[in-house]
Amino acid sequence: MHLFKLKKIFAIFIVLAVFGFTACTSTPSEFAQADRDSQQENVTTTTTTPESPQASPQKSLKEIQKESSTRGASAVADNAVAGGKLNKFFPKPGNGYDVVYAQEKTGFAQAKWKKGGTELAAISISDIASTPTAADKFANSTSKIKGYPSASQGSKGTGVLVGRFQVKVLSRDASFSESDRQALLAKFDLSGLENLVKPIANTPPTRQTKQETKQEFKDTQKESTQRKAEAVAKDAIKGGQFNKFFPKPGNGYDVVFAQEKKGFAQAKLKKGGKEVALLSVSDIISTPASATKYAGSKEKIQGYPVAQKGTKGTGVLVKDRLQIQVMSSDTSFSESDRQDWLQKFDLSGLAQLVK
Repeated sequence: MHLFKLKKIFAIFIVLAVFGFTACTSTPSEFAQADRDSQQENVTTTTTTPESPQASPQKSLKEIQKESSTRGASAVADNAVAGGKLNKFFPKPGNGYDVVYAQEKTGFAQAKWKKGGTELAAISISDIASTPTAADKFANSTSKIKGYPSASQGSKGTGVLVGRFQVKVLSRDASFSESDRQALLAKFDLSGLENLVKPIANTPPTRQTKQETKQEFKDTQKESTQRKAEAVAKDAIKGGQFNKFFPKPGNGYDVVFAQEKKGFAQAKLKKGGKEVALLSVSDIISTPASATKYAGSKEKIQGYPVAQKGTKGTGVLVKDRLQIQVMSSDTSFSESDRQDWLQKFDLSGLAQLVK
């Protein structure tokens, strides 16, 4: 009887022990899951709440990018003058000075003022139809050049306001002083420039000049990509030395220098703003085979042999070293026109460059 009671008590003890163990092991597991759920809720709340630290910087970055993309964007006015129309008002080369055109785009043209191959100044004309506030610096000017107000542009620049055009000279050489800049500004055709356009308020907007300039750049780029890259001989003559021997502008024609590098110089011959031919001088010491086409020539210009360059070009060879060419850009520019312009080069002067 006592044995039965002991067994019953022992069984109850075993059941209670098992139940207690199970309760102890399951409770931590539930708390761990609850903790994980709580952490997940915190993470979700942090990433989706607009006030969270992660969202705020992204919004600021977008604002900064928007400001950056719109800051300082100044469109070119539709009625801005094509850069090519400004070239004829620049100072003319002579007395040892050269004008080498460096840039031409809508509303702007720039050239280098050189002497003996050294760049003394950068000269430019800009149409301020796109940036009318550029005229503010001339408002209180007491200095004038040919009757137009002038103003200093830093320590190295001087400008003059001509109607809606700003003409500027920037010294590139320390010896080129303020008085030199003023004297050079006086060499521009300022009165002609003033009469180029009507006042801004009376000028109807037009996209024509913009399209003309874009086409000129496309043509120049096409020529550049088609031209073969050739090694230049070490003793080839510098292109800047050729410029003064090119024909001089006049009688409605403009000579706009387009390229200058070692052994080569090129200019556009224009009439009424339209390109009619390309003029060039090249030192063929780098490509001596170019002389072979002149070998049997019976035709001469100023005593130098002449040869045809396809259907659109004519060339002359000076001292077996310098090739002068005229290439028609317009169908109206004939063979006789090309020969006339070859005659206008200073061939005897070029010959003196060759030893």
